[in-house]
Amino acid sequence: MEGLTNMMNKKITLLLFGIFSILFISLSSNYALAQENNNKIVSGIVTMVLLDEIDQLKEFKITDLDGNDHRFLVIDSTEYGLDESSGDRWISTQKESPKEAAIKLFDHQQRYAPVTVIHDGINAKSVVEREEGNLEDNLSYLFSFFFITWVLFFGYIFYLGRKQKVIESFINSEHKK
Repeated sequence: MEGLTNMMNKKITLLLFGIFSILFISLSSNYALAQENNNKIVSGIVTMVLLDEIDQLKEFKITDLDGNDHRFLVIDSTEYGLDESSGDRWISTQKESPKEAAIKLFDHQQRYAPVTVIHDGINAKSVVEREEGNLEDNLSYLFSFFFITWVLFFGYIFYLGRKQKVIESFINSEHKK
């Protein structure tokens, strides 16, 4: 009997370890995707927009919530995904529309609209409307949490059922003596 109980405990422990390992790997892989290629993420409001002699965006500065200033150069591959005051979303790159990028950042500066910048320390790689969080990622975490909770719940019910059978068989064997 005790051997069966030990084997069940080992199986349950192995199952729980596997579930938590899968959850940990999925959570850490999502974080790694956000931080790949040594990119950093900063959110704040645009406080300065600097143009070159032909009115094309050259660099800009944002101030984060802690009051720290971050200055970024723009390169041809800098991507934009900014919302206009009308609610339309403008998506482009610096190479495709450098003058329009300056206009959009000026607009964000005037409206104190927050932006999120993915950068390598000097160059802005992406400038988007402030990211509050990816709903699809949040739903996958929620699903993972509920899935693991239900697996643990039914695993525990199964474990209690096996324990109950062991106790009932022990009681029945004692009554027969």
